[in-house]
Parts: sequence; C-alpha cells; structure tokens
Amino acid sequence: MPNLDRIEAVSNELDRSPMQVNEHRCSFVRNRTVSCRLCLDFCPADALSREIGKLHVDTGLCRSCGACALVCPTSTYLTTDPNTVTIVEQAKESAPLNQGTACFICDRYADELKIDRSRVVVIPCANYLDEYLMLGLFLVGIDRVAIMRPGCDDCPSHHEPFAFDIAMGSIKHLQQDWNFKINLLDTPNVPESLQGHTKGTPLGYDRRAAFTDARDQFVGMAGKQVESFIEGTPVLDPDRDAQTVVGLDEHFATQTYRSALVLQALRHLAEPEEGATTTSRFWGQLSIDTEKCNACGHCATFCPTDALEYEIDEDAEEMIIKNNTTVVCTANSVSHGVKPASLFFTPIRCIQCHVCVDTCQKKALSQSQTVEIADLLDGTTQILFEDELPPQNQPFGRFGG
Repeated sequence: MPNLDRIEAVSNELDRSPMQVNEHRCSFVRNRTVSCRLCLDFCPADALSREIGKLHVDTGLCRSCGACALVCPTSTYLTTDPNTVTIVEQAKESAPLNQGTACFICDRYADELKIDRSRVVVIPCANYLDEYLMLGLFLVGIDRVAIMRPGCDDCPSHHEPFAFDIAMGSIKHLQQDWNFKINLLDTPNVPESLQGHTKGTPLGYDRRAAFTDARDQFVGMAGKQVESFIEGTPVLDPDRDAQTVVGLDEHFATQTYRSALVLQALRHLAEPEEGATTTSRFWGQLSIDTEKCNACGHCATFCPTDALEYEIDEDAEEMIIKNNTTVVCTANSVSHGVKPASLFFTPIRCIQCHVCVDTCQKKALSQSQTVEIADLLDGTTQILFEDELPPQNQPFGRFGG
C-alpha cells in the first residue's frame, strides 16, 4: 500500500507547481533533432531548460505568466492557477454586471488600481487568454470581451515578442480567413468605474478545485515519475545515446491539442467562403519532393498526431529493384524483397510541430501554414506517395520492416 506521507508530498508538490507539464508531448523530448524551441524563446524568466528526454521548469524562477502554454504547438504545458474552466466560469459570472462584457486584467494592475473584482476576471497574465479560450467565451453567450492591459511593457513578465500578441494576431487572421465577427477589445485603458474599490466580493474561485480539474484534464499528468515516487520503485534513466527517448507508440488523443479545440469553436462561429484558405499557427500543409524521398516512412514513425500514416501493401508481392528495373522477388534473389508502401497526410491532425520536417533524413518534406479550409472541415486525407518501394534491408516505418 502506498505510503500516505509520500502521497501527501506529491500532492503538495503539484500544488506548488505554477502549471502542469507533460514532457512526453514535447517534440524535442520525442526526438532531439527537432528544432522547435518556442517555449524557451518566449519564457521571460529563463525558467525552462531541456536535455535529451527531459524538460525542466524551475518553479523558483517561473512567473506563471503562461507564455510557454500559449506558444507550444504540442500542448505540453497546461496553466492551472486558474485553469481554462475557472476563467470561463468567472467571465460568465461577471459579464452580466458589465452589460454583457467580460473584462480581464492581470494580477499586478488589479492590485495597483484596486479593481472591482466582482466585475473583472483577474488572471496572472494576458498570456492565459489563448485563441481557444477567447473564442470559447463567445460560444458560451458572452457578447463582448475586453482585455485591459494598462502596462504590459513595464511588467517583469513581459518579453519581446510578447506571447499574447501572437494570440491576438492569430485571432485577426482567423476572423479574416473564416469569415466571422467577434467583439473583442484589447486596450490599455481601464474604466474609472472599475477602479478604486476596496470592498466587494471576488469572483468565485477555488484554488484546490482548480488543481483537481487540471489533473483530471490530463489523466496521468505526473506519469511514471509520480507513480514511482508513490510506490517507491526506481525509474530507469533513458539511454542518453538514443535519439528517441519517448516510445513511438505514445500518442495523445486529437481533441487534447489546442488546434483541435480551436477548430471545434470555429465550426460553430464561422461561415467560411467556398474555396477559402486559412493561414495560422494551428494547422499545416505538407509537401513532399518525390525526387528526394526514398519512401522509408521515417516521418510517419515520429509524427506524434498520426497526421502522417505509412502503410505497406501486405497483399502485394515482394519486389526488388535490379538495374533500375522493378521485378518480383523470388526465392533465388540475392537481396531481400520489400512490399510497396504509401504515405498519407491529414491536415486536420497536423499541429506544425515540424517533427517530420526535422527528422526527414533526405530533407524531402516542407511545411506551409496555409491550408484549405475545406480540407479541415472535411477531414480530408491526401496521398503524398503511393505504392513506392522503400529501402531494402533496413527497418522502416511504424507498420513493418
């Protein structure tokens, strides 16, 4: 039976954490050749570091600004204090007091300006308001959203570029591409009617419940390390010489990525024009240079979302290439034969993590941010190559070797 003191220690450690981190989502942790370093580049406190198979958050340095969670394409980070559900509930509670407008301000200026906390949602930083959360506010019936930022440039958590500005620019592009309107105000001004309050009931917020909700959202967030801590069993260190540390079969459900949640919101808000395209940070279009590609399936092996699927035609006869001619492999063949393979790509599953591009040994792949909206709404799957012979005498792909 687990030691109760150990369980309490783990619980207390989670409660001290400014966010939840699932490092196995991180594209760099999955493969060290990946170039993504968005969280490192946007962290204003240099609280993040990483090594092969590991992602570290220095809770002593972390300012809980949420920048890493906003910019990460793989949803590795999850803000918890407060979490998304709590923020939306507070907005729904306060908006009727402001004629339908949900108002937001950061902790620092809420204290400095003595904000009426019964009418304004106070968050650690504007970075907590990503595209999905902002779109979700309108989906739950809120008429207008006002984000009051009186002094972001002077804030210790400010970083150039500022993560929230990425989200605001993204919202504008989505509005244009998807043909929808929302009443969203990003302003440095704070109405005097909301300032100078020394009394008032803050919006409902249960910190312990927020952590519980956050843990429920990512089941097993603490992973093997917490389980090991509770049970008292050792966890083996990963092979430092291995390129891949995370098991290739470890994938996450599509709906747990921000891109899928944003698309879900857009389906209800938007009426895109026929033939429209969208350019955003959420979905990608993949192109392949068939002259460079050797049909090895390496890209699909490392894709964390199954946007790429590599399939071998098991019903086909084994083939080999001799003297630039494809022939049926016979029992007397000098080299082993292989069966033809195909590679499929589904844009709705692509999260622009660039794992496929960075790990392609032949540099045959390139990625664009512009995608046909119809391909996203229909869940279209494209054929990148079909019935090609992969390399012989070496393992390839997720489906065989």
